[in-house]
Amino acid sequence: GSFGDATATYAAYGATKSAVPQLTASLVEETKKSAVGCHILSPGMVLTNLLLSDSTVLFRRFFNLIAEEPDTVAENVVPRILEVSGTNKKIRFLTVPGAFLKIVVNAIFNRNKFFDDKGERIPGEASEFDAQRVKKQY
Repeated sequence: GSFGDATATYAAYGATKSAVPQLTASLVEETKKSAVGCHILSPGMVLTNLLLSDSTVLFRRFFNLIAEEPDTVAENVVPRILEVSGTNKKIRFLTVPGAFLKIVVNAIFNRNKFFDDKGERIPGEASEFDAQRVKKQY
């Protein structure tokens, strides 16, 4: 993942995720005398097909604690993206302390936010989700 942890069966994903901060730092240096800005966007864990495909019941129960719907993340980060100027800014949906707080709060008050104890998506409007139970965006 983004902290350099092992990502079994997701080696390419983990490697590219860890490479982004280094690549961004290099691009910032290479473009510092130009009008080009390079930034890092960290949306956190977002309930997408990539995240949910092949996910286990245990993973889905963890997603209840830390993940968010795409539109929730977008509502938070898009205005901040539109305001960014300069270069080398980091736009994070969750900070590390914020992530820990979110896990604790959801574990106590909202443990079945998206999935039940069997890993099944909590029902919403049928038209709201695709076949993999990912929330439709359009």
